[in-house]
Amino acid sequence: MAETGHSDASSGPARQKVPAVPTVLGPRPLPLHMANSFATWATAPAAAQGFLRGRLDFTGAFTERATVMRQSVDAVDDDDFLARIRAGAAARQKALLQGIKLFLNHPYERTDTPWRAFHKQGAVTIRDYGVGKDGPVYPARPVLLVPSLVNPSHILDLMPRRSLVAHLKARGFHPFVIDWGTPDAEEKRFGLDDYICRRLAPAIARVAAHSGRPVPVVGYCMGGTLSLAASLHDAARHHVSRLALLAAPWDFAAADGAEGENGTDRGGGGLGSLLSTCALPAIRALPEGAPVPVDLLQVFFALLDPMQNDVKFRRFAEMDMESEKAAFFVTLERWVNGGPPLARRVAEDCLAGWYGDNLPARGKWTVADRPVRPEDLACPLWLAVPLRDRLVPPGSALALAGRVAGAHIHRPGAGHVGMMVGSSAEEALWQPLCTWLHAGDPSHDTKPEN
Repeated sequence: MAETGHSDASSGPARQKVPAVPTVLGPRPLPLHMANSFATWATAPAAAQGFLRGRLDFTGAFTERATVMRQSVDAVDDDDFLARIRAGAAARQKALLQGIKLFLNHPYERTDTPWRAFHKQGAVTIRDYGVGKDGPVYPARPVLLVPSLVNPSHILDLMPRRSLVAHLKARGFHPFVIDWGTPDAEEKRFGLDDYICRRLAPAIARVAAHSGRPVPVVGYCMGGTLSLAASLHDAARHHVSRLALLAAPWDFAAADGAEGENGTDRGGGGLGSLLSTCALPAIRALPEGAPVPVDLLQVFFALLDPMQNDVKFRRFAEMDMESEKAAFFVTLERWVNGGPPLARRVAEDCLAGWYGDNLPARGKWTVADRPVRPEDLACPLWLAVPLRDRLVPPGSALALAGRVAGAHIHRPGAGHVGMMVGSSAEEALWQPLCTWLHAGDPSHDTKPEN
């Protein structure tokens, strides 16, 4: 793979340039996000008139805010107030378009930490990051990282100073990363069972055999839940020395902000209810064998907060386009919107089995015809449960702590993605993770290097 002179914050070989995406699609699906925003701002004047005439009802916390706003509006002429609303709405529409235009035309191209393909099966590649200037370098401590199936794997190596892979490598680890790729003809018909039994468990065994010892496995989000199941599978259970799960969902009935429920008989609320009741019928309407396109998945995630992208891209329009902040925004949004299609059976397993029936927390999720029992885990477990996670409620991930004796719980003060690549990720996640991983190997100090 070609190298450039662009270096990470740590010493070592240059990061590898990633080819530019010919057509940057985002935020996806773009028509939906634009329609949400334009409909909101186009109707703002009518809503303002209703407010002036006392025709809008407010409940809960909005009651007090409406009272304060009413006091402010009373000091302004009605016509002047409505004129300001019209002008503000028009300005927001213009700012959104400007932000999207700047995003689509931003020149930044991300780079990879150098890697080689260690093994490939189907579309799944095990990336080997133990590469130096003169070829492969194998430090003493291998570690296998497993991302979600839904988004690209490079969230683990997003960009300089935002890379868990680079951080691990700089501290004496030899990172391997599962890159799920775009499902091939066979994988388009895979379910969760197939990915665990025919891809992930064999990958763990292969990396361990290459390393000559059991290896620690670090799973992020859905990748963590899959890693747990793979670590209990006969093909891999003796090849995992430690298991770290980062914001890995388990109890899909856990409400936002809950501190854990050890198995229930109901399906999830919020995101879970939305996905199982709305997304599942749409996915089952697809042609047999057709994968689920990322645009369809993004529609349902957008429904959680229809105006989120409006706010994000208007803020982006105000940034210095040559700043690191703007480059980070562009890179992260391209990652969010760049996921591969998802095998239909995988989507059905997740939406019906996980979100709909809450099979994992109820002890009814099976892989290879065996129940997935976290209490049978044969290695130490580390749970990173971010305090401000909107995608995986803390109660969902914390549910595993009640199932595994001696599980270590770490609570980063961040969100689901911010924990991994945010400005405080090194302190909030990377360093504590390294400390715990080193503690399992007597050949290393228990503190990460500076």
